[in-house]
Amino acid sequence: MIYMLKTSQAELEKSHKFQSNMIQNSLIGIIATNEIGVVKIFNRVAENLSGYDESEVTDKLTLGNFFSKDIATKINRPLIYDYGLELRGFKPTESEILNKDKEPIPVRLSGINLYEEGEHL
Repeated sequence: MIYMLKTSQAELEKSHKFQSNMIQNSLIGIIATNEIGVVKIFNRVAENLSGYDESEVTDKLTLGNFFSKDIATKINRPLIYDYGLELRGFKPTESEILNKDKEPIPVRLSGINLYEEGEHL
């Protein structure tokens, strides 16, 4: 039983490391928040684009530090409703992100709310 637990833990850690590596090394800036908008994931492209370091942002800043209120409203709009599945967010659009100096940087932006078993991720 202990062997099975250790094996499962090692597989879980390997999977987490792989997913984190994919997010950090994506060629697209990724900013992910919790259900109240506090940033939980901020990858390298987001760092380069904004001028912020991940440690300055994660668990400290919200979407409001980077985007207009219009973006926050769009993220909660129904995007797709199909067979009982509703996705909320918006398709790629031209927008701006505010950098560390509060200067607008033009970007192509899309957003989606993620849910699992009805719970906001």
